[in-house]
Amino acid sequence: MKTLGSSKMDSFRRLQRLCELETGRRPDSIEEPAYPAWMATKRPFSRDEVVGAYMLKLGELCGGYLVQFHGNGTATERNMFQPGKSWTCQWVLGEDGVVHLVCPAENDRKEPVKCSLDIVASLTGTVHAGCEDTDEPDNSVIEHFKVFYLGPRVSLPGVEETTGTP
Repeated sequence: MKTLGSSKMDSFRRLQRLCELETGRRPDSIEEPAYPAWMATKRPFSRDEVVGAYMLKLGELCGGYLVQFHGNGTATERNMFQPGKSWTCQWVLGEDGVVHLVCPAENDRKEPVKCSLDIVASLTGTVHAGCEDTDEPDNSVIEHFKVFYLGPRVSLPGVEETTGTP
């Protein structure tokens, strides 16, 4: 699974945490029965579904972000509460249909911080889930996100309406 600079183990740690949050069971490996049973409650994202689409990430700790996914593997992310602030991220769709998104952190640290978010799709509906961690050596928190699929058109106060293009 290509994960943009993070290892399969890092991605598993995030998905392991998401499995624990949703089921109350923390699998030690992808072979442990709880993990495939949990993944069976998910579906894979398709590239056609993601490219050009907007998703809203709402985190437990860090707020809300609007992300537009581009066909070249980049994404534009903006702060929902300060829509004029935006930055470029990288994304890939894993073989398992999990979206792996890597963005610079919006923080006041002197050193750049990278955030890695794995998003799994719900079987039905447009509300999905993800878990994110950072490469900060002093931060072991894996934050939970609700991820809302918005489709190819959105508008925000202070930002002209935009249309996603594949």
